[in-house]
Amino acid sequence: SLSASGGSGLFNNLQAFTIAGLSISGGGLTFNNIGGVTATTLDLTGGTLGGTSAVTIAGASTWTGGTMTGSGSTVFNGTVALSGNGVKDVTNGRSVVFNDTTTWTNLNDNQGRIRTGSGVTFTNNGTWLDQNAFNNQISPDFGGTSTFVNAGTYTKSGVGTTTISVGYNNSGTTNVNAGTLNLGGGGTSSGGFSGLAGTTIGFGGGYTLQAGSSINTAGSVAFSSGTNTVAGSYSAGTTASFTGGTTTFTGTVTSVGYSQSATGWAGVFNNLQAFT
Repeated sequence: SLSASGGSGLFNNLQAFTIAGLSISGGGLTFNNIGGVTATTLDLTGGTLGGTSAVTIAGASTWTGGTMTGSGSTVFNGTVALSGNGVKDVTNGRSVVFNDTTTWTNLNDNQGRIRTGSGVTFTNNGTWLDQNAFNNQISPDFGGTSTFVNAGTYTKSGVGTTTISVGYNNSGTTNVNAGTLNLGGGGTSSGGFSGLAGTTIGFGGGYTLQAGSSINTAGSVAFSSGTNTVAGSYSAGTTASFTGGTTTFTGTVTSVGYSQSATGWAGVFNNLQAFT
């Protein structure tokens, strides 16, 4: 196993290698080796995991604080627990891939926040469980364009508001079972969004819901900024609100709920059906 608690380890060797576990609480471990490294577990509580190589984690991992950086990748093939009060920073083009079940929790507002910068990509190919009981964020604090790609299932069951201010590209399924999911950083969807009664799904920043996409919620939908397009199927059970930008509907609109509201901005319905 490898651990760092204050000093730094730099691996520029020419071979791939496998270890039992990685543990970083301070300092850092940087992997620029050919072939990268495979570890059974990762425990990241502080410090920095970085480099240009691929770091593949085969088993269960925990991430409570610290930084991932560099143009390499971190690939989680086992479960991941994102917890604790510490910020989690990802910068400088890092790709972080989640292939199993990821659980994201917090104990107070905006604790456990994920901060990004400079071309970071998160990819969820598995099941992402947003269980934040308090407000939380994925935000572009360090500049540049970053993206969260949901190719699996994202399920929000925590009662807080989760704000994702980076691009959110959804080719999978996004379920909002409690609270509010606010996608303010733009993005695209060819997949589905669903929501239970009492929830809100928010779109802004220039969001494109493609022809094959769907929004089917018993709750509310809020459009807040940018130029948004809804070309897929749309059904909202409670309300549709427009507080910024322009949103154009060209797909199949079944229901907009019992009320619509616009506060100085526009919703444009160019669909081919009557709706209620």
